[in-house]
Amino acid sequence: MANTKEILDKIREFNDYLASIDVGKLKENYTRKELEQFVKDIYNVKTTSIAYEVSKLTERMKEEEFPQLLAVHHFPIIDEIDFLLEEEKIKLDEFLVRFRVGNYISGLWRITRDRKKIEKLEEWLHDQHVIRDKYLVNCPHCFDSNVSTLLTGKEKQDLDVALKRYNDERNYTDYEFITKKVDHLCLECENEPDIDDCMEFSYETLYEMMMERDTSLDNV
Repeated sequence: MANTKEILDKIREFNDYLASIDVGKLKENYTRKELEQFVKDIYNVKTTSIAYEVSKLTERMKEEEFPQLLAVHHFPIIDEIDFLLEEEKIKLDEFLVRFRVGNYISGLWRITRDRKKIEKLEEWLHDQHVIRDKYLVNCPHCFDSNVSTLLTGKEKQDLDVALKRYNDERNYTDYEFITKKVDHLCLECENEPDIDDCMEFSYETLYEMMMERDTSLDNV
């Protein structure tokens, strides 16, 4: 039976043979058509990627040694969810690991197409401080683009209060506060927000990742 040293020696031997070939001299004995056919013949040879096959083997061995790799392990807190199926919890674990703290996540429909479950999941992720809401003001003209800086929940609340007060009192201090937050040119309709015409703002909600993942199994 072949051992790892023998396999490596054979690979190196074959690689040395290929490296020794002077490809330029092939034209001395073969026509262009013959060499084009030679290239096709090479591509038709089915070769085994031993590195890939051994990598698949070691992955299976790792999963046998650490079966928790096949379950929720990046965010152990997910195991506490009582309204998702086990396979949905694993999907969620694999989905969230794609996002670093500070990234904005979207696409929870990949976990489940059940709208009620998604709503419960969003609420659960907020309650467990896995994610938090950030907001962008939609263009008051077309609603197809954003015209504000990124806002926290507190900033959104302060902005709504300032807009209501400005509509009631036309206070310049409120106007100045609002225009510092809402001053972007809309990229869709190319209009600037006119605060005097706004009775209330419409918002796009973004979900910001807050929780670090568990890395204890990264280097097993």
